[in-house]
Amino acid sequence: MSAYYLKKPNGSYDLVDLNTVTMTNQIVSNTDLTFEVVVRKLMALPYDNSNIADLWDGEFDCNFIPQARKQNFDINVLGNFLLLTQSAYQFLGDKIHPYGEFVKVNADGESLMLFNPQVFANEDPTLCEMNYIDGFEDGLKSLAFLNEDIQNKLLFKSKLQGGYSIYCNEAFKRLFINSELEGLNFDSDLLNPF
Repeated sequence: MSAYYLKKPNGSYDLVDLNTVTMTNQIVSNTDLTFEVVVRKLMALPYDNSNIADLWDGEFDCNFIPQARKQNFDINVLGNFLLLTQSAYQFLGDKIHPYGEFVKVNADGESLMLFNPQVFANEDPTLCEMNYIDGFEDGLKSLAFLNEDIQNKLLFKSKLQGGYSIYCNEAFKRLFINSELEGLNFDSDLLNPF
């Protein structure tokens, strides 16, 4: 089974101005947690799979980025999260919920859903190769997942990639295309940053 790296379409924008610092500030202003504690926990989310709800069970407030609003995408890759409009959430929410956590986002009065992916797929050790520069490890040269592990996982992450990239299987790609939703590109080069 094929795996794909989920990306924003070329030349597109983040949909909203929500990032680790703005999330941290909102959590800190609504809890007794310190900025340092929250930012560390949010930065560790991709790898340690903790829940945002463990820090705070509220919803995030943010603004749309005007250029992104014109794109009218249903889903946006936002760092190591996916941001879904209500129409995308209604169609995909139940299907992808087993693979992560949803958090409400209020963008200029419109309700969106932030998806925090929390499932890792097992990499194929025979097809994954580390890159070395002057004898020091420098990322991955190749990445592949075990077919039997990803066939039932619509969305997943890689521990070798630190959990920062979101991947999907062929079933999710078909689901997305058949839904006529917009906002995702599917790259079969699992390490291509562009």
